[in-house]
Amino acid sequence: MFDNLNATYNNRFGGSAYQYGLNSYDALWVLALAYEELRETGEKYSADAMTALIPSVTEKFSKGEYDQKTVSGYITLDEYNDRASGDYAIYKVSNCTWTQAGLWRYEANEITWE
Repeated sequence: MFDNLNATYNNRFGGSAYQYGLNSYDALWVLALAYEELRETGEKYSADAMTALIPSVTEKFSKGEYDQKTVSGYITLDEYNDRASGDYAIYKVSNCTWTQAGLWRYEANEITWE
């Protein structure tokens, strides 16, 4: 999913998509999917109910159990529902400009160099 999104982004805007944007995109999907699961149970919305659903929804989302896949890699949460995993962009300075040199993928534990 990331490669397709990044290629589309590059064609439209030049360069690579920002990691913060990718993380935000996935976070929005987790919240939307958790809300949909809450609605399906018939339970009324509450922050506590959403908080309880986020870990299981995040795991299912990361495993591709929904029609949508993550763009920022496999997501592991800590005990506070904060992201404990993620892919990291590796940057270098070239001609006095920061450019992306590679990407470390959490799930595969490997670096893809550009």
